[in-house]
Amino acid sequence: MEVIIVDDGSTDGTDLFLSELSSNSERLKVISVPPALYEKGKKHPLSEAILLAENDWLVLTDADCKPNSINWTSSMMAAFSEDIDVVLGISLPTSTRSLLGAIVRFDALLIAFSYGGWAKYGFPYMGTGRNLAYRKAVFDHKLPRDYSPDLVSGDDDMVVNQIATNSNTAIQFSPSSWVETLPQRAFPPF
Repeated sequence: MEVIIVDDGSTDGTDLFLSELSSNSERLKVISVPPALYEKGKKHPLSEAILLAENDWLVLTDADCKPNSINWTSSMMAAFSEDIDVVLGISLPTSTRSLLGAIVRFDALLIAFSYGGWAKYGFPYMGTGRNLAYRKAVFDHKLPRDYSPDLVSGDDDMVVNQIATNSNTAIQFSPSSWVETLPQRAFPPF
């Protein structure tokens, strides 16, 4: 297993921390994206990480996510088989006691059940980059490197939409495969 971390425009010393950490590990690779490119979204950095990856399987998450279990990667990998190229995972906001937190978590749960249910019944249409896995070859062969560069987002749902089929996609519902993300702290301005 290798771990590739993309430092996507941090300005808080993360680059120095990751440099020191990676110098002590052959399995950890770090890509630093200059702050000027950060504004362009994460498609470019993600593509760079995929190019750097030496292994055939990619399990993706975001920096603000925390796996529910130490078995997260093995749980996601358990959904792969000879015919499965894409595994959709579940990501929910961390539980909070606020009304906004409850609303955001409920909304994320509805979205996960929607894309997970559609995928289970043969109609995968999206996933979330916070918890997603696929074969590197599928990304390499079915998706151009510059996929929709004019759009900042789409690193996850657009990829799933282009590479997932009714026969090559699985959904991993096991709680040990879930990741949690930090919830929104305030209502957006109207």
